[in-house]
Amino acid sequence: MKNSITILAFILVSKVTFASELFVKINSQNSFYAMVGLQTQNNNTNVFRFFDLQQGLVTLSVYQNSSNTTFYSGTINLDYNQRVICEIDNNGNLSVIARQTVNYLNWYTESNSNSTNWNNNNWNNNGGNNGNWNNSNDNGYQAFVKMIEDDSFDSGRLQKAKSYISKTSLSAGQIAEICTKFSFDSGKVEWAKYAYQYCHDKQNYFLLKPSFTFSSSYSEVEKFIEGK
Repeated sequence: MKNSITILAFILVSKVTFASELFVKINSQNSFYAMVGLQTQNNNTNVFRFFDLQQGLVTLSVYQNSSNTTFYSGTINLDYNQRVICEIDNNGNLSVIARQTVNYLNWYTESNSNSTNWNNNNWNNNGGNNGNWNNSNDNGYQAFVKMIEDDSFDSGRLQKAKSYISKTSLSAGQIAEICTKFSFDSGKVEWAKYAYQYCHDKQNYFLLKPSFTFSSSYSEVEKFIEGK
C-alpha cells in the first residue's frame, strides 16, 4: 500500500513538473508582449517561450507595446509533455509549424533520446559524436554564442560564425539559435546557406524558419537547399 502511494505521488509530481510548452515567434518589426495563463513575457526579439503549461486549451494573447492594443488572441490545444511551436505573421495570423514531444531525465535536464529540442538544441541522430549532439551544454559552444552576441555588427557575427562552423558540425537547432543572433535577414540568409554543408541533421533544417523576420527570406534558403 505504501509503495502504491509513493508511485502515485511520483506520477502526480511528474505531471505537475513536466508539463507542456509553447514557443511563439512574431514576424513583425513592432514590439510586443505575450501572455499565456499567469505567465507574461516581454522582450525585444519577438520570440516567446512558455514552459510548465497545463495540457488542454490555453489562451495566447499578444499585445503591441506601443499602443497596448491586442495583436492576437486565440486558443491553442497542448498535449501533455508536448512543445508546440507557432509563428504569427504581420497580419496577426497564427500557424502551428511543429509539435514535438518533450522528454525529461529530471526537472532540469531534457533527455536527448527520442526528442527534438528546439530551445536547447538537443538532437540525437545516431551519427557522429556517439549520437550525442547536446553541444548547447558544451562550454566551448556557449562561449562561441556569447562571442557572437557581443559583436555589434552582423558582418562581424557572420565572419566569426563561418570560422567556427568550418571547424566542426552543428545541429539544425544550434544553427537556428545562431541565426537569431543576427539583426537582419540578409545576414541570417547568408549564414543559413553557408552553415547547411556543416549541419549533421539536415532533415531538421526547417527549424530555422522561425528565425527569419520575413517568410521570403526562409524561402530563399529553401530554394538554395533544393539546388544542392
